[in-house]
Amino acid sequence: DKRQQLNGIVWPALSKIVHQQIEASTADIVVIDAALIIEAGWDKFVDQLWTTFVPKEEAIRRVVERDRFSVEEAEARLNSQLSNSERIAKSHVVFCSLWAYEETESQVLKALNMVREKFLE
Repeated sequence: DKRQQLNGIVWPALSKIVHQQIEASTADIVVIDAALIIEAGWDKFVDQLWTTFVPKEEAIRRVVERDRFSVEEAEARLNSQLSNSERIAKSHVVFCSLWAYEETESQVLKALNMVREKFLE
């Protein structure tokens, strides 16, 4: 479909840029914030993959609200992506964005400290 054609053009170009930025970085930890990181193949650039998810029903509601899609359009969009289960299976750390902000912050800081211990010490 047209989205796959577009992704076939855009993702390789963006991949090159992302890879160059990672290589040029002097930071101890580099974060790639990309919703479709696995689909784009950028997960091969990272030591750890972190995933944030919501249940499918909530994802549909958010797409309908944010993008003004019909429920059917939102379902079709989400069905064209990896499922939560597929993403979680490939991830080292998983967060649910239904958690309270404070809980999410606490979990992110714990995970970040684990990364620091594993890779920086």
